[in-house]
Amino acid sequence: MSDERKMILTMLAEGKISAEEANTLLEALAVSEVKPVKPVPPIPPVPPIPPKMVTPPTVSYEWEWDDRSRGRQRQRITPQFAEAMAQVGLKDLTED
Repeated sequence: MSDERKMILTMLAEGKISAEEANTLLEALAVSEVKPVKPVPPIPPVPPIPPKMVTPPTVSYEWEWDDRSRGRQRQRITPQFAEAMAQVGLKDLTED
């Protein structure tokens, strides 16, 4: 028995309230006790977001700047080729 019901019955026994008032209070108490409270499901924990680690790319920039090897790869045009191109209409045939 709940404490509220005991209190109402005690007040009735002491003559502080009438039987009709006690009945009204007990009915009101019964209505309020009948309402079931839906349990609230717990909120699932959110996993922490791992920090984003930015790793610089490992790129090697090694260059060989050998001007001597560049000179060997270049081919020079012959005067005959330059003359043939000039006859076709190409006038500026410098090496650069």
